Amino acid sequence: MTPRDVFGLIIRTFGLIGFGSWLYLFLMALAMGDARLFFLSFIISAVAGYLLKGAPLLLEFCYSSSRESRWQEVHARLSSGGERISS
Repeated sequence: MTPRDVFGLIIRTFGLIGFGSWLYLFLMALAMGDARLFFLSFIISAVAGYLLKGAPLLLEFCYSSSRESRWQEVHARLSSGGERISS
């Protein structure tokens, strides 16, 4: 795994934690009938969904993909046997 893959995994883990937080807040908002908690649960669900999708803009900002870095990532995957290309 490349550092970019590990960072993506960490991002998705935070998304999963956010999803759990959203579920808890949403159930609490339903039980209490509080509009502020509904709004907060909506914000958390949007952020958690973005993180679960891999946060492509954040990933690109942290690990910008130049031609050289993309070549290194593909080379690292191919040398470890993780990805096969058929012609």
